[in-house]
Amino acid sequence: MHQNNNWEPDHRNRNSNLYFPRGYGNRRRNSEDEFKSNGRDNYDFDWDQESNDSDDSDIDRPNGFVMNDFQNNVENEETDSTLNSTSVLSHEMQKERMEWQSFLSSVLTGEVIKSEKRRLSGSNSRQAANLSYQIWLGIRAITRGHTPAEEKLIVEERRKLIDKVLKEVIEFEVKPGDVSALDQVAGTLQRVDACENLYHTRKSMMIDKPLYKSHDFQYNLEALNSWLTITRSLQTQLKILQNWTGSETLEITRPKDAPADAENPSFLERILKENSLKQTFEKRTLATLNSLLLKAKCVMIENAAAFTKMKLPPYINELQQLLNFPTKLMEECMKLLLTYSNRPSEPTMLMVQQMMENLQISLSLACNIKHQYLEIIKPANGWDIPPSIDENYNTVLLDSLKCYFKLLQWKLKLGFKTVSFKEAEILENEWSFLSDICRHIVGGDSETAVQFW
Repeated sequence: MHQNNNWEPDHRNRNSNLYFPRGYGNRRRNSEDEFKSNGRDNYDFDWDQESNDSDDSDIDRPNGFVMNDFQNNVENEETDSTLNSTSVLSHEMQKERMEWQSFLSSVLTGEVIKSEKRRLSGSNSRQAANLSYQIWLGIRAITRGHTPAEEKLIVEERRKLIDKVLKEVIEFEVKPGDVSALDQVAGTLQRVDACENLYHTRKSMMIDKPLYKSHDFQYNLEALNSWLTITRSLQTQLKILQNWTGSETLEITRPKDAPADAENPSFLERILKENSLKQTFEKRTLATLNSLLLKAKCVMIENAAAFTKMKLPPYINELQQLLNFPTKLMEECMKLLLTYSNRPSEPTMLMVQQMMENLQISLSLACNIKHQYLEIIKPANGWDIPPSIDENYNTVLLDSLKCYFKLLQWKLKLGFKTVSFKEAEILENEWSFLSDICRHIVGGDSETAVQFW
């Protein structure tokens, strides 16, 4: 359908001539007949449509043009509104997504549970503390057969005596007398525990009793707890070893003047029958002994000044007994192995290999035990343990090393009878072991050099 160019909308001034053709004001009105005769082919009119305006309806406008332009404008407005709504919707979706991600993160990190706990316990910290105190007081009253009011009065009366106990800790010194230092320390700490039980939290006790959170009190309290804990641990460990050996002095072998008794073997004979030497030292009793001794050393060094001030006695007797036990056990085991190794005059290859394997395990364990012992007794501030290792310990190690070389020579001599013997490979394998242990034995390095020369 073709339109006249004079009726095209002016897009350059769309607002002013949106529905009217260009030059409309300069035209005269045409009659119905003129429109019928001249513009029938160019315009499509609906003459049967009646105008609603009696005054302005005599202007005959091309309905098709007006409607088409109005439809285009409506479509443009709808498109703009759709774009705006799409951008707004996209922004809303992004906002919802961010809120969902934040909620998921709070769930995964446990923030939801924490917030619910805070909500249930009350947003006010004072209310939460008061609720905790009421619960604690109610449980305490029920367990003691009192009402909450009666128990509150009892607690308040006992709290008046706390300052005396706190000053006792700050001024604590071991007093000479019939009561041992262990009992004095234990009694003082029990009274401190009784004072702490009068509060539902340590924080509330620090608020009510400022002396409780003072540096002097906390420093002495920590020192007393450390001393009591390590002393009881050493005594417990010593009791375990006494029960294991069946001797109060931790005797490992039978006395020299005692007759042999097959029904009542010595501790050394018993453990070697039950387990090998390596399995014996891998037992939990001996495995934890070294860590306990190292802990005792650290405690004495860290609290040296406090122990001296409070006149707390060092646990030297227990320490020396525990320190000597592994070396005594190892020394007697090495002596027994040396006795067995020197018996055969012409051993077989199988016997030589078995004795070498036993001596190799024993020498490794003996050197490791000696190294641990020397590390523990190194002097430091607050730690001065006199050496108590047996003087014959190093002699036994050196004799065992010489015996090992003798067995190695037997192995090399017996090896000539075999076809697959390779002397260089055997010596190379033995060198890695011997060069490692000889530095722990006094005179071991020179003995190793002479033997390999």
